[in-house]
Amino acid sequence: MVRSFKGEKSDSVGTLPNLTHSGGFEYGEFRDPMKITAGVALLLFQVVMIIYARFVPSRYFCWAPFDIQTEYKLRVEVDGRMLNAKEVRVRYRRAQNGTDNRSPQHVMDIVQGYEETYGRGKAARVEMRYRVNGKQEQVWRWPQQP
Repeated sequence: MVRSFKGEKSDSVGTLPNLTHSGGFEYGEFRDPMKITAGVALLLFQVVMIIYARFVPSRYFCWAPFDIQTEYKLRVEVDGRMLNAKEVRVRYRRAQNGTDNRSPQHVMDIVQGYEETYGRGKAARVEMRYRVNGKQEQVWRWPQQP
């Protein structure tokens, strides 16, 4: 006489006890048309957004958005006074001089987002000098001038 892992007695050694179905998956449960449609729609959305991200400056919907390096330097003037490195970090939660492993648009969006919301009442001027993947330096300014 041998006891199974459930404590049942069995006459034969090496046989599994009779387990009843306890709510697991049945064959064919994954063939639900709604689940398949939702899965295909999600994958299709991702493919479209990856293609879209190749043609716009921000790359938020890309599967591999960290394929570039952006070195940047922020120069910020608020109400006629230049901010120091600590004040810039507090204001934007970014270092005054740093590297971002995303599109430069990411840093620009942080600065613009802050200035359009929290910094709206202050007369701020921002200059961001940056280079992407070590190439030629470029300049972005806020507020954008025509």
